[in-house]
Amino acid sequence: MTSPISPLSPVTIEDLRHRVREAESLLGVARSLAHDELHDPKRCERARDRIVSILREIDGLFPGLNDPPPIIDPIELVAPSMRNSSSSAAVSGEIAASGQGRETGDDPETALEDESVKDGVEINAREEEADEQAADTEEEWELDHEKLAAALANEHLMAKIPEVDREWFRQMARRSIEAQERVELCERVRIAFDELAYAMKVGLEETSRQLSLALTFEQLRAKQQH
Repeated sequence: MTSPISPLSPVTIEDLRHRVREAESLLGVARSLAHDELHDPKRCERARDRIVSILREIDGLFPGLNDPPPIIDPIELVAPSMRNSSSSAAVSGEIAASGQGRETGDDPETALEDESVKDGVEINAREEEADEQAADTEEEWELDHEKLAAALANEHLMAKIPEVDREWFRQMARRSIEAQERVELCERVRIAFDELAYAMKVGLEETSRQLSLALTFEQLRAKQQH
């Protein structure tokens, strides 16, 4: 059994908190049914139907589960003060590349040699970049969202961020904090579903055991009568 909630749910964070609390309450009712009635063959079918009804109700609390994730413009991930410099660097690289082509374009052999050297340099650069990425992957880094929230509330600390980047930093930090809370809310519902699944498993196993035992007694009684 899987949780019908995703951090990408389109509802607002305030509404999502309310829906998660409601889902946890409904799952609590379902667990009680599983503990109290699901193990009883006489009440098992009623309890099962009620639990299924509750699960459908919970499913309706979280719309948009199959919607694609929102598209993020890559430029939004770059601080405003860095955007122009990045564009300038790209333009400078294009100019340098075109200039090199003009210098070597008159001599095919020289151009071929230059291309071979260029290919070798690019291969080495890619290998170095791959090694650096592997090293970075080994060092796990996790953002502390509590400290990030505290930093947002610290005006003295925020004043140290360049004014051109300050509002961008606030927006990105709040987005990250909200995304983390959505993940935590998702985890709460997942845990509640796991608890319900375990209670149902135990209850159904007990019902199956009792039915098998009753069937065995009926078979023995039938043999004695014959």
